[in-house]
Amino acid sequence: MKFNKPQLTIKILVVVVLILLAVIVYGFAIRPAFNSYVIQKQIEAKDLVLGSIISQVGQNGYVELINGNESLILIPYKLPQTAEQETENQQEAPDSQM
Repeated sequence: MKFNKPQLTIKILVVVVLILLAVIVYGFAIRPAFNSYVIQKQIEAKDLVLGSIISQVGQNGYVELINGNESLILIPYKLPQTAEQETENQQEAPDSQM
């Protein structure tokens, strides 16, 4: 079997161009879309976990998170009002009753 050298060279170049095109499409279209999907799912999971923790704190008054031999207890905490905030609340209260 005798091969025609110019035709073989053209076929090899076409294959190389197709491979490069596939790499470019993967790099600029497929991978960013996949990464965006993964990030969106991570955000949804974070929101679900935080919502669950906040719900448990509201229902039980605390949540205990255990990591090996360490535990972390979360409880609700309201910041104490400063003197300025108390006077503002007292000033707003008579206005809202009218």
